[in-house]
This record gives sequence, structure tokens and C-alpha cells, in this order.
Amino acid sequence: MTRGGDMTENKTLLQQVREKELAINTRLERASRAAEKSIADAKKECAEMMNRADQEGREAAMIYFNAEKAKIDAGVENSKLAHSRKVGAISERARDNMPAAVDRIVKEVTIQ
Repeated sequence: MTRGGDMTENKTLLQQVREKELAINTRLERASRAAEKSIADAKKECAEMMNRADQEGREAAMIYFNAEKAKIDAGVENSKLAHSRKVGAISERARDNMPAAVDRIVKEVTIQ
């Protein structure tokens, strides 16, 4: 009976070890799934943050671009206006000097 008792005790001990092993494996699998979910959630959140940052960066770049373009356009318009004024002033001086220039040319040509 001692031998039979030993077998029963050994089997019971083996069953206890197996139950512990199954419990540990179950906890390990749960922890692994939880870790995988945490990693997947973190990757998804990171991708969303990157997309949001990219979009915000594009919007900020467009605002900056438009502001700088407006400054450049204003500068171009100012340059055009200044050029137009210079051309007007030169044309006015040319009109004012035209009679004297014509007289001088006529005198030079007729003297020869």
C-alpha cells in the first residue's frame, strides 16, 4: 500500500505541477496579448500623432507661404508703382525738353 500510496502522491504532485504550469502559461498568454495590444495601440496613437503633426505642419507652412507671398506681391507692386512713377517723370522731362532739343537739332543741322 505504501507503493500505491506513493504513486497516488506522485500523481497528485505531478498534477499539481501541471496545473501550476497551465496557470502560469495562461497568465503568460494573457500578459503577452495585453502587451501586444498595448504595442498595437501605441503604434496606432503614434501614427495618428504623426498624421496630425504632418497636417498641422502643412497648414503652418501654407500660412507662412501665403504671408511671405503677400509680402513679395506687395513688394512687386511697390516696385511696379515706383517704376511707373520714374517712367512718368522721365516722360514728363522728355516732353518738357523736347522743344529745346528739337530747336538745338534744327540749329545744328541748318548750320552745316
